[in-house]
Amino acid sequence: MKTISKVRISGIAILVLLMSGCGKDKKDEPTPDPVKITVNPTSISLPSTGGERTFTVTTNATEWSVSADAAWLTASKQGGSVRLEASANSGAARNTTVRCLPERKRQLSACCRDK
Repeated sequence: MKTISKVRISGIAILVLLMSGCGKDKKDEPTPDPVKITVNPTSISLPSTGGERTFTVTTNATEWSVSADAAWLTASKQGGSVRLEASANSGAARNTTVRCLPERKRQLSACCRDK
């Protein structure tokens, strides 16, 4: 019987906080929206012969990235989806995790005072 490769997919939401200082009223600073990211499905099985699968990523982040933790699996971003491509497996069953990370680019500023 051929072994099956299993891939666990995780969407990691990161909340980026904007720090303010220098005596500014916090009401003047906009509050950032929490970053949300979900993946569907959250687990994928691939045949031992290798192959391709896709899953959907839903996020409010402008940019996001994807990475795979194993050399036998390639993960590539394609619009709102991720394409997984696994190499053939002739050994024991393999498991790995694919991570989808939102990238929230915000300018942070700090204030320094000289007395």
